Amino acid sequence: MTRGFSLYLDALRAVAAFVVFFSHFAYSRFTGGAYTWFRDYNFGSDAVIVFFVMSGLLIAYAAERSDNLSDFTRARAARLYSVALPAIFLTFVLDSIGRAADPNLYQPPWDRDGSSIIEFVRAITFTNEIWFSGSRLGTNGPYWSLAYEAWYYALFAVFFFVSGAKKWALIIAGAIFVGPRILLLAPCWIAGVVFYNKFIKTTAPTISASLGLAYTLCPVFAYAALQYTDAPTALYAVTALITGLSEPGILYGFSNEFLWNYVLTALIFIHLRGVLALPSWLPAFSEKTKVLIRWPAQRSFSLYLFHYPLISCLTALSPLARNSQFHQILILGGALAISFMLAEATELRLHAWLRKFDHFGKTVRKHGEYKSAAPPQQHTYLFSKK
Repeated sequence: MTRGFSLYLDALRAVAAFVVFFSHFAYSRFTGGAYTWFRDYNFGSDAVIVFFVMSGLLIAYAAERSDNLSDFTRARAARLYSVALPAIFLTFVLDSIGRAADPNLYQPPWDRDGSSIIEFVRAITFTNEIWFSGSRLGTNGPYWSLAYEAWYYALFAVFFFVSGAKKWALIIAGAIFVGPRILLLAPCWIAGVVFYNKFIKTTAPTISASLGLAYTLCPVFAYAALQYTDAPTALYAVTALITGLSEPGILYGFSNEFLWNYVLTALIFIHLRGVLALPSWLPAFSEKTKVLIRWPAQRSFSLYLFHYPLISCLTALSPLARNSQFHQILILGGALAISFMLAEATELRLHAWLRKFDHFGKTVRKHGEYKSAAPPQQHTYLFSKK
């Protein structure tokens, strides 16, 4: 993977995280309806598909660099739990404070009392979205996608590291266990794996600068045109027709727009193919620009998982009118600042989390030689949607 392409993925991840953040900030119950236009286009949900494609690409890359299944599993578990465990705890604490301050803000479907042991167990085991039983972790709506990501990692690990009949038996068993919701968006994640194997693992066929630029820009223009013509709504109607449900979300949860998500995945795939050809002729970025890109990218997972309960709690505590610009600046700046501060103790301490998993592995292993896992690369980050 070229440094230029890796840097672009960092930039894309940071932008997608901010899009998800702002799409939730734009809810009228937080900001008085001033930014509902942003929600009308459902940009936040689309950004999650960007995360899924990038995740498949980066996890395939990480698997190639892992010595064995054990190393891969510890690295991925450390990556997930370094932010997931603090996010679960933070959600419980902030939701308790927010509900006491403004109970009206914490009403279904935006909140589900996540204080029960069942909610906790499902969140910590990433079983909160299996089959048709979606389980929201309090106000932390974005947490749903970790259930998708975690099982994609698990199924991919079996495919990559296990061989023979055992591999297919485990994949089939895993697919049956997670159910159709998670499997419906699996093609979006797998597209990233295909991209890595076709264009990065092996030398990609050379394309001209003009063709690379066309591949880069045409999907962007196509996306704008599809949004302008309201194609997502039309495809949602087709989805309803296929499933026989007037509201597919009732049964399929966050996978209710899978047809539109497939179209979006194809656009992202083509776009990335074009970008991959650009660094060879684009001017090199300055070191300052690289820092400006990588700084938010390295904190994007924390921003993604912490921002929603923070926005909810800060809104509940704010004495100002929600259409007040000062209130909006306070909520926006406060949620961003706290998320980034929390990142210093979570995803930016990934090596410390990995050592915890190494220690756990040494404790449970009674026999055999133990090989310490290499720290996962900074750029193998992952994400989620609403």
